[in-house]
Amino acid sequence: MVRNKRLENKAYNYIEQKIKAKEWRPKEHLKEMELAQELNMSRTPIRNALKRLEQERVIRIEPYKGAVILEPKVDKEAFQERTQFLELIITYHFQKLELREQNYQNDELDVMLEKLEQLITKKDAEQTFEDYEIDVWLVILKYCENNYMRNSIVTALREIFPSRGHIHNILVSSRQEKVSHYQKMIDFLKAGNYPYARREVRILINKLNMNVLQGVS
Repeated sequence: MVRNKRLENKAYNYIEQKIKAKEWRPKEHLKEMELAQELNMSRTPIRNALKRLEQERVIRIEPYKGAVILEPKVDKEAFQERTQFLELIITYHFQKLELREQNYQNDELDVMLEKLEQLITKKDAEQTFEDYEIDVWLVILKYCENNYMRNSIVTALREIFPSRGHIHNILVSSRQEKVSHYQKMIDFLKAGNYPYARREVRILINKLNMNVLQGVS
């Protein structure tokens, strides 16, 4: 009995840490058999650990499919905290580029912005607007030499892009506005006008926060 509980705790801590560290992301499926092999233990402690995590609303167990990692709950306050973090770290990155007089060349973004605009109204696309938006940011950050900074930005973006709910609806209604600001920001970056690029980031984030706080959708 004691050994079984110890194994269950080991499995619980392992799975929880992987999710907290963002190594396993929301919507990703976890399989009992795969976890048992990975941890070199039977499926029983794995199953009990998953049940505990389901009770804590970290995952959802789906019959015959395994467990799916749930998106973290993001309310208005959490949304504002993450967007403020994004504003600080992105503007800092652009300031670093300005100080080293980076020649910002990124023609790939023009094509990506066209596709992003096409995804604004598509509901049944294989890739959602928000998923592709993160891809766009990864290309925007091509000159970011700090992997931790880049990963932090991407993680924060994933957390403010819920796939359903009130904030999701507001962000959907803000898609066209976001594309417009992205275009201006990228034009400023390519022109080497980093102060205006930073300003565009601040304007965009302030507008998104205002929309969420006022419930505009």
